[in-house]
Amino acid sequence: DIIQYVINKTYPKINKLVNYLNTVAKISSKLKLSVKWDLPSGMIINQYYKNYITKEILINNRSTSIRFFNNTIDAIKSKTALMPNVIHSLDATSLVLLINRLYKIPNFSNFSSIHDCYATDLNHISLLKSHLTSAYINIYTHNNGFLTKFHEKWLQLIMITIESTTDISYIVKADRITHIKIPNSSNKSGYTILKIPHLDFIKFDNNFITYDNYNSI
Repeated sequence: DIIQYVINKTYPKINKLVNYLNTVAKISSKLKLSVKWDLPSGMIINQYYKNYITKEILINNRSTSIRFFNNTIDAIKSKTALMPNVIHSLDATSLVLLINRLYKIPNFSNFSSIHDCYATDLNHISLLKSHLTSAYINIYTHNNGFLTKFHEKWLQLIMITIESTTDISYIVKADRITHIKIPNSSNKSGYTILKIPHLDFIKFDNNFITYDNYNSI
């Protein structure tokens, strides 16, 4: 795929981010955990896809499908859905933070949006750009940004799970968890060792731009 090749070549960290989120989803499913994250807008997201079976029943001589969910996690759906769910939640957060800022401006009423695209009249373009920049900085760089807080919350959930059971152990190096050891399914003996992903590929340059620079705009 040419487009994917160009994106990975131009922005190599995107592929690292995809691999990171895929690993988060995989390990969470192994531990039977949902994936939770907090957004700067105040919303808390909880991704938890359950496996289900579908049965056909007749109602008034019409066939109807009913899903019966169980308490196991759909690992495939959890993996494929995590990246778009995170991106959509961040797009929605950008809109919420932007509207909250624009609402405080007197007589600013000419505004529209489609997903992550925003528009206003020509006289307010610069103002819209400044407040949108501030919203992005709030999400992606303030206090080391969204991904850092996402990762910290995920590790906290893992530790809670480990501490609540005697079957799971972990390995710590340089004051951080590097691997976890979980028992295999009931029809297999032994353990599976999973490597914990980290955000070493993300670097913040505080000399480039800071949240405080835009906080008063």
